[in-house]
Amino acid sequence: FFGEEKRKGYRQAQRPRVPLGIDQTASLLKLMGLKTEVCDVDVEGVERLVDLLSQRQFEVISVGTGSVLSETDFSLIYLIKEHAPQSVLIAGGASAASRYSVLLENTPLLAVIRGFGSIPLAEIAINLSRKESLEDVRGVILADSAKVIRFNLRQQPYGSNYLKLDSMAKRPADIPYREKYWPLADATI
Repeated sequence: FFGEEKRKGYRQAQRPRVPLGIDQTASLLKLMGLKTEVCDVDVEGVERLVDLLSQRQFEVISVGTGSVLSETDFSLIYLIKEHAPQSVLIAGGASAASRYSVLLENTPLLAVIRGFGSIPLAEIAINLSRKESLEDVRGVILADSAKVIRFNLRQQPYGSNYLKLDSMAKRPADIPYREKYWPLADATI
């Protein structure tokens, strides 16, 4: 979508992947009573994201990265910050977790979530709304305004036991964004 080849919102050579982690996270956040909106630029396009950011004010915006950190990830983070300067930006996903220092030092991100992200993202949103510290949120690496990176070694990321906590968000009826992704999944099988 930021590359030279454009077709229906995603790079021509790249098939959209079904972001089950994002869908699962959004489902759990909704079940916890947090207002949640998902905009997948690979499916809906950057224009939809810009429209959404101009129409609403978001306290927290989470950016999901794929398995490889790319210029597209950086461009997307800066685009979001340009259109939502008041929002706190968080990143998660495989490349964010492994390349957190690069992201935190070179972008306006406040934090990177390592490991499973649904519960930490909810805790971040709740703590920010209560004006409480994020220091004790499990699996979160923070950067301050001076880009000093810090994390609490006692707060390890959520592991496989997390899946038990998250199982309620796996019921098909509880997945609010499934209409965006299941047709894509069916088309790629």
